[in-house]
Amino acid sequence: MRKESVRRVRLDNQRLGSRVTFKRFLIAVSVAIAVSMAVGCERPGDRTPKGFVEQCYGGRHQMARNWVCSNDRLVVTVEGNEADWPVFSRIISDYGRDHGLRFFDTSTSTPNYLRTLGLSVCSSEGLFINVDKRIYTDPSMNRDGNRITAAFRTYRSSFDWKQLADDFEGTFRKNWSGPVQVDWPEAQQKRALPDSVKSCEETRD
Repeated sequence: MRKESVRRVRLDNQRLGSRVTFKRFLIAVSVAIAVSMAVGCERPGDRTPKGFVEQCYGGRHQMARNWVCSNDRLVVTVEGNEADWPVFSRIISDYGRDHGLRFFDTSTSTPNYLRTLGLSVCSSEGLFINVDKRIYTDPSMNRDGNRITAAFRTYRSSFDWKQLADDFEGTFRKNWSGPVQVDWPEAQQKRALPDSVKSCEETRD
């Protein structure tokens, strides 16, 4: 009888110890999740190069408004594979330098998943030229073939863009060895306004 009581006490202690261990495990997991969430709560632009948000979006405070209220002025499209990316990048960077604009290269490579050509030419006065070409390791995710597109946008109504756009077209026609497709959008693309942006009246022409 006494041995049975001792055995029950030991079993109860083991169960209690298991519950404590499991509870500690749950706490550790919860803390780890909380930390990862806190680290992951980055604002848009947090991983961009210094000066990118200020030049390409007009500053963090106006970032959302200036993106959704931007105007598509010119779209340049060429055909080129990855071997042509350095040439394309050089054309973009030379254009930016020659016109006193800021050039940013945010290209990335994630092994076994994605390679990107990310280029931007910007002015805090209201210009954002953007290239975002992506090649996924999974061929089924590649939708645009070898097309590389540069979008010329303005996000301030006061920005004098027409000569710069003409020069941008001329730069590609002069320096790209293949055909250059140029589109001048007449109707502006309407983007959904986030809750923080009530109207585009102040930035629309």
